[in-house]
Amino acid sequence: MVAAWHDEQAAEAAERWASRYGKDLALLVHASRLLGSDPALASHGGGNTSIKIHCDDLFGSPTEVLLIKASGHDLATITPDGFVPLDLQRLRRLVGETATTTPDLDRALRAARIDPDAGFPSVETLLHAAVPARVVLHAHAEAVLVLADQADGAALVETALGESFAVIEYAMPGPALAHQVARTLEARPAIQGLAVRHHGLFVWGASAEEAYRRLAEAVLACRRVADEGLRDEPLPRIEPEAPTPAGAQQAAVELARRLRGRLSLPDRERGLPNRPVVEHRASAALLDLLRRPTCAELCRRGLLTPDHVLHTGVLPLVLEGPHDDLSPALDAFRRDYDAYVERHGGRIDQPGYDPRPRVILVPEVGVFGCGGSRREARAAASLAERTVFARFEAEALGRFDPTPEAEVHALEFWPLEQAKRARRRPLEGRVALITGAAGAIGAGIAASLARQGAVVFLADRPGTEDQRRLARAVERVQREAGDEQALALPFDVTDPAAVEAAIDRTAPLCGGIDLLVLSHGMAEVAPIDDLDPARLETVFRVNALGAFHVLGTFVRQVRAQGRGGDVVLVSTKNVPDPGASFSAYSASKAAAHQLARVAAIELAGDDIRVNLVSPDAVFGDAEIPSKLWQEVGPGRARSKGLDPAELPEHYRRRNLLGTPVRVEDVARAVLFFALRQTPTTGAVLPVDGGLPGAFPR
Repeated sequence: MVAAWHDEQAAEAAERWASRYGKDLALLVHASRLLGSDPALASHGGGNTSIKIHCDDLFGSPTEVLLIKASGHDLATITPDGFVPLDLQRLRRLVGETATTTPDLDRALRAARIDPDAGFPSVETLLHAAVPARVVLHAHAEAVLVLADQADGAALVETALGESFAVIEYAMPGPALAHQVARTLEARPAIQGLAVRHHGLFVWGASAEEAYRRLAEAVLACRRVADEGLRDEPLPRIEPEAPTPAGAQQAAVELARRLRGRLSLPDRERGLPNRPVVEHRASAALLDLLRRPTCAELCRRGLLTPDHVLHTGVLPLVLEGPHDDLSPALDAFRRDYDAYVERHGGRIDQPGYDPRPRVILVPEVGVFGCGGSRREARAAASLAERTVFARFEAEALGRFDPTPEAEVHALEFWPLEQAKRARRRPLEGRVALITGAAGAIGAGIAASLARQGAVVFLADRPGTEDQRRLARAVERVQREAGDEQALALPFDVTDPAAVEAAIDRTAPLCGGIDLLVLSHGMAEVAPIDDLDPARLETVFRVNALGAFHVLGTFVRQVRAQGRGGDVVLVSTKNVPDPGASFSAYSASKAAAHQLARVAAIELAGDDIRVNLVSPDAVFGDAEIPSKLWQEVGPGRARSKGLDPAELPEHYRRRNLLGTPVRVEDVARAVLFFALRQTPTTGAVLPVDGGLPGAFPR
């Protein structure tokens, strides 16, 4: 189903995305988002769009400008800042240069930018420059590829699209494809778009609306031709948001963890992420196709388009039979991948060589996508799922005739494409769970880890005000680090069954966690002789036993991965330096503190490091204030003879450095341990401004 263009939505977008380049770019943003939000049209992060405008450059000189999607931006979420302004006249000089080398093209595209702070433009930039029309849209539409990936694919697509479109053979993106498009336009200047076999659809128009409507009509026309051909070959159709069968979900929990562990590297080799993120997909319709005898051969035959290789790799790993020992299948996969690389003149020591599968197909379980980040894993899983259906459709129409393998290899190791994969944040591939994440410290730690590339699960109590606060914390982390970096995981740390179920839920989403931050805590202010025993027990259940339940479950699943992990306990200065009327909090946190120290001793052999940070008086901010201080602040103020509003200044003045302790300070301490910058376990790092009574002893 292709999204329709609605004038009301377009008008809203034009107002929302107003920019220095005006309404026309805002409408292109709207068209781009329509295109990118439909996985049947756009591969994850793939596809590109552009518009040609006249504006002044940085020196005030009138310039004809091509605004094109920047490499690495996703059309589904793009904003005006995601487009790169380029000098169109400079680009047009390059269109006829079919022999332009990669380094030359790289330098030329950089030199053509009229804004030096803009991103790097799409590798399809020269093609967009070659098309005279004002707006150009490009999509890897499945309906087009299902027809085009046939021996007579050109004729099938021509039948669907009619004479207003041209169909050309595949050429490498960049100068070669741009040159071929330019020659086609010289011969047929009146066409409104063209299809490139094994690649996708380019459509243009005088406006974003006109181009998008033409693209939608073209895709629907190809869909009608494909459906007519499949009339006598009923196949299950992909079902968006279809539930995962219970058996497949349960099997995926353990298998996802073991896959993540086996696909992890012992260190960061050649800049590759040492731990993949793993995402599971399954539905009844998908499992039906995976069970069919022809599925393995069909999926290993080739790709719908070379562009998928950047997400899925050239070959899937197909796991059949028992999955107790993954080594034989992984060893066989590596031999096949090495043979593919060497067949096309590659080397196993070349940049970008990575012999790990990015797609795993398991007949009774589903598909797993693997990548160095959650975005990459989701792209691999989504494309793997969708292209199983598309391959069966193409085969039912005649015979699936995939992209020639040599073309796939050329694109996979093209330096301009490899450059996209080289940009890694320090914690990409790590998956973290932060308890107490609805609070100021937990939310701040989550944001800090996510900005460094970790996927973070934010946990707090369900069914309470904490869950509403948790939603705000997740929204804040997503705003700062990206939508795919943060997920809510509400559960009660005092319920062992709930803890285990929650941690199990992380496995199909990311392959399991390897970084645990125990940041939860509650307090009670009362003298010992006036302390309610029931309240004392509740505080111990949360602070001490809650830490025990989560830590124990974490350790069991990390051992299943077999690649180690990290634990950071947010302790408190009250362990070495307690205060009056704070016995429940101080004693229960001391128990958790000691638990972490013993864990450091027990878990070192599994390469699980356990460290502690010990903050004091962290009040949070207006958006996410400290819930602990909201609860205990009035009581602590009374015990000190202060007004509650005076507490932050009181605590600032009492430390040696005379400084407030902020959420960011605690988060940086956690980040230090998460990055493993020193060979340290069992350490306590004070974050309190300097309190002699709390100096570690």
